[in-house]
Amino acid sequence: MWSSDLRTHVTETKWKKLSKELNKIKFKKKITNYSYDKCKSRYLLNENSNDLIINSKNLFLVLNKKKGLTIKEFIDKKINDKNIFGTIPQGFYNHIDYDVDFFSGHFTHEYENKKDTDINYNFTKYLIKETNKSIIISSKKKDKRVNFKKSIEIDFLKNQLNFLIDFKKIRPSVLRIFHITINPKIFLRKNLFYATKNGGKKLEYFSLNNNGDFNHGDRVNNIVSSKNCLGATDGKIIIGDKIKYLEINLDRSFSAIMPMIQYKKIKNNYLLRIFFSASETDDTYKSSLKSIKAKISLKLKKF
Repeated sequence: MWSSDLRTHVTETKWKKLSKELNKIKFKKKITNYSYDKCKSRYLLNENSNDLIINSKNLFLVLNKKKGLTIKEFIDKKINDKNIFGTIPQGFYNHIDYDVDFFSGHFTHEYENKKDTDINYNFTKYLIKETNKSIIISSKKKDKRVNFKKSIEIDFLKNQLNFLIDFKKIRPSVLRIFHITINPKIFLRKNLFYATKNGGKKLEYFSLNNNGDFNHGDRVNNIVSSKNCLGATDGKIIIGDKIKYLEINLDRSFSAIMPMIQYKKIKNNYLLRIFFSASETDDTYKSSLKSIKAKISLKLKKF
């Protein structure tokens, strides 16, 4: 009864059948039709000790509560039944240099030889807010090192995800947010590309399959913290193949975060991540406490 087939992609028929079987067992409390009736027209909310699962007609989202509400899976059922981006587990690449977990939806903050990330925080307590078009999951953390609030919104009308993060009085230093790890099975590798505008009127397309490895976030030296970034002068980046693409929109009314991409061919596979710089360092850098707020939206589309 704890198989993955029963824990994910839950339908009303499947849930009623499972409830009937569970109620044959003598529990202290009877199993009820867990949150389905309340939100029947829009989504099903479920959770276990590790995950928060939101399943609607078109979208499926799994958040890891014990790893800072990072994203495990995000599926757009209207277009594809595969995970678009999320967590790639340790061992997937079978490569000694990449034998770690690669998460999505988190931030990293480096300053004075210290490093913070929301992956380290356990968000078993969180808030859920419903509006007439969306559900918003939010959490916050405040201690001597960080003070932030993050929100993940599923917009049912636009069929997209919105990320929002709000830092209070943070040492900027090297702050990179909204890491997105692309599922290497979602796009055709031979047609893989990214595109954005870098000051011009038209999108500039860059083939990834014919490109070498690169990481815009690599350090130049101990003083200069990055090598490159994308202009995204209209606030848009797309990643995809000849059939479909992920469109990422930056809301620069909040802050002027800059997109960066990491691409690495690994045997017969690849690692593709996009993340956003909210602060970097160079020889002109001066440390001061600042408040930084940023927002992006993500949506899968077809050509």
